Amino acid sequence: MELMEDEQLELMELAAASKELPSIVNLDHATMRNLELISDTLVKNAGFEEGPHRLINSSNGVLLPPRQEDLTSPLPGWIIESLKAVKFIDKKHFNVPFGLAAVELVAGRESAIAQIIRTLLSKCYNLTFAVGDTRNGCHGSMMVEAFAAKDTLKVPFQSQGKGRFKTASFKFKAL
Repeated sequence: MELMEDEQLELMELAAASKELPSIVNLDHATMRNLELISDTLVKNAGFEEGPHRLINSSNGVLLPPRQEDLTSPLPGWIIESLKAVKFIDKKHFNVPFGLAAVELVAGRESAIAQIIRTLLSKCYNLTFAVGDTRNGCHGSMMVEAFAAKDTLKVPFQSQGKGRFKTASFKFKAL
């Protein structure tokens, strides 16, 4: 089996109009794998199990700076590609779709996280993720855009600030 060039998985929030509403993104690592099952999971730290140190009683989350030049990322396995910070949030203080933590894209169109994933040439993969709000009272329209190979998926979400979320999924073929 021939390994192809790394595919980049990028999740980027596109806030509707001029509104910059926060959204949460979480990946279901069980569905982000080769349909012929080459490994248990391809996404490193898919549920954001590893992250920055958090103060136990802090209910604000942790802002993660963009474009880190350090060798060690504050969010292992992920690249914070945005021009602005993203927020690492935990299940104790925020509505997280699954797992213990999530990433909140807080800067509208300027929020993005990415991961380079090794895939096999011409194999099909399924990318599944959750989009929602953090139960913080923000209302309005938002859009999250996911990229894999040459495929793009735009997922609209109408936030009512009540902690709702929805999952989105799309299949792509590795180039």
